Amino acid sequence: MSRWMCLVAACVVVACAQDGKAGQRPDLLDEPTVLLAGSEDVKSSDDYNGAISYAIAAEYPASDVIERLDQNLRAKGFVPLNEEVIFNATPTSYRSWTLVEADGVESWVWNGEWRGQDGTVYGVLLRFAGRSVSGGPRPNGKLSVGVIAYSQSTIDAIKAAMK
Repeated sequence: MSRWMCLVAACVVVACAQDGKAGQRPDLLDEPTVLLAGSEDVKSSDDYNGAISYAIAAEYPASDVIERLDQNLRAKGFVPLNEEVIFNATPTSYRSWTLVEADGVESWVWNGEWRGQDGTVYGVLLRFAGRSVSGGPRPNGKLSVGVIAYSQSTIDAIKAAMK
């Protein structure tokens, strides 16, 4: 099973286990820190310890978006991580984009994680989807942004569910 499928399965287990404990899962996401000016189609949820997704106009490689997110997070005391917290040995693509294919659609994805002083981790996923990138032009247009906040106890529960 791929690591992404393991993560999805583990997240479902954690979400189901926490379903009746919504009051015990604090929302740790500081939306003003990660919601950038010009955002559209904003959706918030209480998944994990808070999540937000939105679209924003950007051109590949979205350096301005990455820089603004990084500056906002660092201003709040967050430090970028070199490895994903759930898959300890897997490097984040904090400095690069990766081409992936799902259901016949090629997408450029970028992920990064930052840890706050209280241990909260913000996972950021950026994606240019539905673009023909193999031998074609670089993706431009709408960038999908997703941010999830994880407390250490949520991270521990996901890791335990993956075993």
